[in-house]
Amino acid sequence: MTLIDAKRDQMSSDLITRARRWLTQLIGRRVRVAAAAERRLPFFFYGTLKPGGVNYLRYRLAEALVGEVPATLDRAALYTDGTYPVVVLLADARASDQVQGFLMTLADAEYTRLLGELDDLEEYRPDAPLEQSWFVRRVAVVRLSSGAQVEAWIYEAGPRLAAQITAGELTRIDSGDWPIAGPPLAQ
Repeated sequence: MTLIDAKRDQMSSDLITRARRWLTQLIGRRVRVAAAAERRLPFFFYGTLKPGGVNYLRYRLAEALVGEVPATLDRAALYTDGTYPVVVLLADARASDQVQGFLMTLADAEYTRLLGELDDLEEYRPDAPLEQSWFVRRVAVVRLSSGAQVEAWIYEAGPRLAAQITAGELTRIDSGDWPIAGPPLAQ
């Protein structure tokens, strides 16, 4: 074996190793996305997707729902930049740290389509690094008025929004309730 043959074999081996790593990462991402899509949880909507909200109407959610009930997200805070609400789950929450919203269950026939459209609306990129998502879709437990607790998808502040909250650039909505008519003008 010549030096050239050895170098070519090493380069081929490196290329195959990199291709395998890339393929494993790609498949892993797709499996995670598919697993999330397969987990057909209801959604907790707390802002413009609530009944009567601009995006509730835009996405015609009333036609796509099989269930819609008031719900509360405990250990959470609601913030705004003046145009839309942002939820953050709190590790050191008080009992009064709650966000009001609705638990909404999508019809099976609409689920996959709306999951993609809602991810796009919230600028959640499941296949990209977390820093590229404005919001992050995750599972949280919400409480119904009966006291029952239900797992649901929520859209929580992603890293960039969380940094804005930490920097004091967003205003906390102490009531935890986003009005249907739009952002509260004064606290």
